[in-house]
Amino acid sequence: MLPLPLRNSLSIDKNISTNFDSIKNEVLDSIDSFIYTKDLSGKYTYANQAVLDLFEKSLTEVIGCDDSQFFDLTRSKQLQKNDRLVMQQDIRVESEESNFIKAKNETLIFKVVKKPLYNRDGIVNGMCGISTDITAEKQLQEQLNEQSYLLDTMLNNIDAHIYVKDCERTFLYVNSRVAELFGDSAENIIGKKDTDILPKYVADLFYQSDKQVFETNKKYVIQETTHNEDGAACHYISTKVPF
Repeated sequence: MLPLPLRNSLSIDKNISTNFDSIKNEVLDSIDSFIYTKDLSGKYTYANQAVLDLFEKSLTEVIGCDDSQFFDLTRSKQLQKNDRLVMQQDIRVESEESNFIKAKNETLIFKVVKKPLYNRDGIVNGMCGISTDITAEKQLQEQLNEQSYLLDTMLNNIDAHIYVKDCERTFLYVNSRVAELFGDSAENIIGKKDTDILPKYVADLFYQSDKQVFETNKKYVIQETTHNEDGAACHYISTKVPF
């Protein structure tokens, strides 16, 4: 029989451990990201509440099961590939995964961070992962890209020179007519200052009206004149709008 002080010490240590586990689980269950651990065979050894809600399962229904129970692995190939990289090569993986969730009957896109777990001898005995659902963000980005493409198509087919500059005289956008006028591609012009693209006296001339727009925060419609390389005068009716 253990001496009373020792029994009390063991009891206190057990209570502290139990309380810590309870607090840890409460914290992990309050996080919206999906947090989980797996053993070397790919079976779940832990899943927080977000994972259980995603799978529509209880903890006892998840622990000891592998991903084939919850994902259509023929449509979730990056998932297993990342797991193998972590556990077989002992590396940390940051990636995106498109995984088909059986319970939801849909594909969701996750940003994942996966790391190996080790036993007391420093040998890999599993992995832990944190997955964040970025499906809505990816869909929004696709919509923005599509809108940007449509807008760019329209602006490139307008018979006008259209550009956007900031107050530091840096080009933020040019359409194809401006790129053609400057004799360079739009990609090479964007991000550069007007003095990097044009002769300084020409850039300074156009900047006079730009400066008025920045200082007054008002729309300006003016006539601007410059000369091409052959010395011929080029006249423009310019509409400049602050934003």
